[in-house]
Amino acid sequence: MDLRIIKTKQNIKEAFFDLCKIKSIDKITIKELSSKAQINKATFYLHYNDIYDLADQIMNEIVEKRIYELDEYVKYFFTDQILFLNRFIDSFNKDRKTMAMLIKNNNYGYRTFKKTNQLIKEKIYNVSNYYKTLESEIALDIIFNSLFSLIPIYMDNNRNEAIKVMASFIENAIKKIK
Repeated sequence: MDLRIIKTKQNIKEAFFDLCKIKSIDKITIKELSSKAQINKATFYLHYNDIYDLADQIMNEIVEKRIYELDEYVKYFFTDQILFLNRFIDSFNKDRKTMAMLIKNNNYGYRTFKKTNQLIKEKIYNVSNYYKTLESEIALDIIFNSLFSLIPIYMDNNRNEAIKVMASFIENAIKKIK
């Protein structure tokens, strides 16, 4: 990719993050974002449809990058849940502030969860002998919905104990769908 395009997109993202610190996404205008990024509005529209497209692309990049990091650890979902959970949490911790900023805006938490859940399930099906059945889909949805609900609560406090409890829960759920 052209270095100018990379720099332009980086400037747009930095301006977007700066504005997200002081206002919600739905209050950010393309005009003020473009001014802050030192580009014109037409340049913004060359790369994004609107402010929500920008937010979606940022969130998708983060989720895909973090899920890609889990490639070598997803196999441990079945055999060493504690290792899997530690890697999962550590991976998403890298973008914790950015994700928190986006999640607080306009239901991005649900959208992030849905995208992450979809990608992780695909990886799990690829490394296992599980077939997509209603039962396995529901079990995996329950597991990852629980993880996304609990991780922010226990990421800092009682992490090791919480991971042991979550790992036990995953292990029991896996037994039910094997």
